[in-house]
Amino acid sequence: MLEELFESNGWSSGWRDGIYHYVHYHSRKNEVLGVARGTGKVRFGGNRGRTLSLKAGDMAVLPAGTGHPVGRPRKDPVYGSKAPLVSVWEK
Repeated sequence: MLEELFESNGWSSGWRDGIYHYVHYHSRKNEVLGVARGTGKVRFGGNRGRTLSLKAGDMAVLPAGTGHPVGRPRKDPVYGSKAPLVSVWEK
């Protein structure tokens, strides 16, 4: 269900069923992480980042790369073009 919701707002799916156990980033693409079921802890921001507890229904949007500005998404992966993400993302 989350995949269809994200895709309907222009955020295509590419990975499903788990989170990598190693630090990585996408240099040119923003990423959305949706939790469909269960719970888990995810460290955002690399080895010195912050660990957050996530549960079913939570969503995180990760800007492409780190330490540099990236383009603002045209649509929120859940709420579309009139959404909190679009209004708070700095241009």
